[in-house]
Amino acid sequence: MTQISPTSPTLSERAAGAETRGAPALPPVRRYLYRGLGTALVGLGTLGIFLPLLPTTIFWILAAFCYARGAPDLQRRLFAHKRFGEPIELFVSYRVIERSSKMAAIGGISLSFALTALLAGMPDRVLYGLGFLLALISLYLATRPETVPPGGRR
Repeated sequence: MTQISPTSPTLSERAAGAETRGAPALPPVRRYLYRGLGTALVGLGTLGIFLPLLPTTIFWILAAFCYARGAPDLQRRLFAHKRFGEPIELFVSYRVIERSSKMAAIGGISLSFALTALLAGMPDRVLYGLGFLLALISLYLATRPETVPPGGRR
C-alpha cells in the first residue's frame, strides 16, 4: 500500500499536472476548455437548485471532473461547498454514494417517470425506452458503495 504524505499531490492535482504519469502537463488551450466546460456545468447545476426538474449534483460532478483537468483550485472550491461538496468529493474520489442520496435520487427518478407517463402523452414505445433507461440508471445508483473503503480516505 502506498503511503501518502501531506506533500503528496491530491487526485485532482495529479490529474491536472500529469507529472506523476511521466506525461507532459495539458496545453493551456485544453486547460481553458476544461475550465470553461466545468464553469458551464456549475452554472447548469446552479440553475438546478431553482428549477425542480433540472438536476444539480450530476452537473457538479461532471464539473469536478473537468476542473480536475483544467482548474484544481476550482475543484477544491466545489468540494468545499457546504451542501453538495462532500457527496461530490466522495463520488469523484471513491465512487461512493451515501444511502440517503441514493434514496433521494431513485425516488426522484421514479416520481419523474410516473409524472411523465401520466401527463406527457408519449407513445408507449418511447415510455418503455425511457423506463428502461431510468431503470438502468437506478440500478447503477443502487449498486454503488455507500461508504469509503478502509484505508480509502487521505
